[in-house]
Amino acid sequence: MKNKKNFLYGIIIIATLFFVIFGEGTPLSYVYGGDTEAYYLNFHHHIGVAPGYPLFIHVIQVLFGDSLYLHVTAAIQIALLVFSIFWLIRTIDKIFQLKVWEVLLVWGFSMLPFVMLLPEDPIGHELMTESLTYPLFYLFIAETAKGIIWKKRKHLVWSFVICALQMWIRPQMLFCFAVLGVSVVYLEISERMKTGKKKGFWKNWAVRCVLCALCIFAGIKAVSGLTVVYEKVFFDAPALDYSDQTLVQRLLYLAQEEDQELFADEQIKAIYAETWDRMEEKQTVQVYYGNSWKKWSEMFQAFGTNSRILGTVIREELDQEGILAKDEIGQEIQVSDISHEIAQKLLKKYWKEHLALTVQLLPKSFISTVFFHKKQFYDLIWIATCLVYLASGIVGILQLIKRKHMNSAEFMLLVMAASIINALGCDLVLAGLQRYMTYTLGMTWIGLFLLVRPLWDRTNKGNLTEEEKL
Repeated sequence: MKNKKNFLYGIIIIATLFFVIFGEGTPLSYVYGGDTEAYYLNFHHHIGVAPGYPLFIHVIQVLFGDSLYLHVTAAIQIALLVFSIFWLIRTIDKIFQLKVWEVLLVWGFSMLPFVMLLPEDPIGHELMTESLTYPLFYLFIAETAKGIIWKKRKHLVWSFVICALQMWIRPQMLFCFAVLGVSVVYLEISERMKTGKKKGFWKNWAVRCVLCALCIFAGIKAVSGLTVVYEKVFFDAPALDYSDQTLVQRLLYLAQEEDQELFADEQIKAIYAETWDRMEEKQTVQVYYGNSWKKWSEMFQAFGTNSRILGTVIREELDQEGILAKDEIGQEIQVSDISHEIAQKLLKKYWKEHLALTVQLLPKSFISTVFFHKKQFYDLIWIATCLVYLASGIVGILQLIKRKHMNSAEFMLLVMAASIINALGCDLVLAGLQRYMTYTLGMTWIGLFLLVRPLWDRTNKGNLTEEEKL
């Protein structure tokens, strides 16, 4: 059986490799994404871009030269993608002792995000951060699942390392630290319920949870510190926070013309007034979109337009006054500072509306974790998404309470936690595009399959609790 499975794994690796190389429509080449030339190539400073990916490309450029480095980058990304899919499938097979057809089904589900994002985002070939964070997220879920199911904390250490690496590549992946924290709390509480109270300060579950929280906080600060060092060493620039510019574009969408009176500074008041006039001309404020989440794509385009308008107006106004910085980094600092001032004033007035907008946008985010987007069927798709989450949550919790088929319940609830935390985080701060949310698409269907698997396989071996039983 072991030889048969190894042969099957070989077939899966080859099939995945062929799909990624040829199925994405760009064999043996690379693809520019929307942010590639602006942020990641030429190794120049840009506000808010995490250093991991541009540094990754720069190192490859140094090693392989200008003629080959982008091809090598795509090749490394493809190799990592294929390995991550294999590792996730192998992990699930180890935990649940799958049959051959079940392994193939899990493989098919694991491919869903990469199929769904075509043709716009061929993960693997595309020179974007997602080409690294998608594979790393698969590795993160695989190691975290082993940690909470096998009750082996060493796997959570690897999860921690992957979290830090992902965050250094893409700040959105900060949500993985939250998922890891929830997983550790669950592990400690479940161990406490199973074994009873243990003597000793370091064996107390609450102490371990606090220690974990401190380690996660230290990890986040360490990644932020590395970013500061990166900016200083390579660009002699401060590590500027892009969150204000991300937040202000949503608040401008909610704002009104009279909000210019919120600003005592005449310069900022003038900038806001001009920004409002241009937004009104472009029709990028809420009055033109209503309260329907089904227009989320148009709303996100409006958010982005607002951000570009504000940046342009700030530069023009400062240039007219003769105080615009001469260098690009200096201009970024000026735009960031003024965006911060505007965002803080608007947030104080519109924080309730901002939360309401976040809730309004959540349906499209949750849909991205389960299904595809078709506007003509949005109502049905949203109802189906709610049913998937509701049924999975109820079945998973009941299985934990009854201590039956706990492995499948733990895996499904882990995936659900990742989906929910990512959706809330993205829609609260970022504009949660489909490619931001689809990380858990395939895993959701894997989890659903594992939940219903015992219904037709009463002899299933999915409740192994020790690695040694492989």
